[in-house]
Amino acid sequence: MRVVYMPSQYFADEPKGGIAIDLRNEQSSKTAKAQVSAALLEYLASLKLSQLSYQASVAGMELVVSSNLGLQLKTSGYTQHLAELTTKMVKEFLTFTISADEVTQAKSWYREQLEVSNNLKAFELAMQPKQRLEKVPYFEQEQRLKALETITANDILNYRQETINNAALQAIVFGNLTQKQGIDIIKSIAHLLNNKGKNWWRGDIIVVDKQHKVNFQHQANSTDNALAEIFIPTGYDRYSGFVLSNILPNILHPWFFEQLRTQEQLGYAVFAFTTSLGEQWGLGFLLQSNNKTPAYLNTRYQNFYQLAFKKLNAMPKKEFEQYKKALLTEMEQPPKTFYEEIDRFLPDFARNNFAFDSRKKLIKVLKTVTQQDLLTFYNNAVLQQTGLAFVSQIIAKEVNKEGYAQLKDWITYPTASELQKILPIEVDALSE
Repeated sequence: MRVVYMPSQYFADEPKGGIAIDLRNEQSSKTAKAQVSAALLEYLASLKLSQLSYQASVAGMELVVSSNLGLQLKTSGYTQHLAELTTKMVKEFLTFTISADEVTQAKSWYREQLEVSNNLKAFELAMQPKQRLEKVPYFEQEQRLKALETITANDILNYRQETINNAALQAIVFGNLTQKQGIDIIKSIAHLLNNKGKNWWRGDIIVVDKQHKVNFQHQANSTDNALAEIFIPTGYDRYSGFVLSNILPNILHPWFFEQLRTQEQLGYAVFAFTTSLGEQWGLGFLLQSNNKTPAYLNTRYQNFYQLAFKKLNAMPKKEFEQYKKALLTEMEQPPKTFYEEIDRFLPDFARNNFAFDSRKKLIKVLKTVTQQDLLTFYNNAVLQQTGLAFVSQIIAKEVNKEGYAQLKDWITYPTASELQKILPIEVDALSE
């Protein structure tokens, strides 16, 4: 067990606190059955703890149960009852039972979630292959539905017990509790959990180590087309990649919207955005259209990429500095609420970075970044495609296969799991 205690720096006069209990278990998501069991357990826990959750909300408090790399139990709110709420949540989570009817209900909910995901808007469907790729390992719907059929109430309860038994416990106690109060709460929780794990696992992530040109194609049930193009270059650590990929969309999105939406009227959902895969950062472009196919949209994207590079080259230094300053101001801004302050520390907590210095390092990189750095990043990512170049094409239900852009030298993958097999995986990643 390890505990991080942090008093609030900005809201020391507010009688509030937050507790995040992290149970890391590397076996918790290695199979399709484990991943489905985790989802069912999370759903059933929300039902079983709903009364406690309601009582907490009335008292200005919140509790959260989630299944990611194991189990996460979180409570926050007024410190007067925080220890009591946390203990009660853990006790109820550990002891609730499940009936056969509740398993049926949970399975029905799971199937509905899959059905909803298959009938999203075209631009959301275009982003799905990338989102699936991020989950390591990813199991296709058919595999998960097959596993779903076999899962019993005992399987879900056994998953709960095994995940806790084999997990390493770490916790962060944040806010206006004393150090002793915080440690006493976690000691009490550790006694209830009685976990035996020793490895504070951080998860496995995809690594982009060379050029990959990948294509996905899907026919939607709707009357809209969509095209997503994502570029994640090699050669950047997570700090420089984050900074550059966060400045660029602030510049590119208005240009992309102006050219493809306002001038050419190609679609109504139009985005240029920052994106990431594992610890690597890049750029994304996305458009949904009810009258133009991906084949045509791709030609307009290519035109935009060239024009945008010229405009970036011609941008006055003063204008670049304004974009840089805007992001710097945002990152140096103190948190507006107590809960925003907590949220700033949770990503570092998740990666076991107890120096909690990621924001400080990002600001340091941001202060030194130049306009040439921005141009080089854009050129490497979008024009030279030094890393992952990822295209996802959605055609409307009445459009034939000629609506797909024919991409020379690109490999079309039938599923995200097939692509995942050929990409390197960094085990126990998210390190500094």
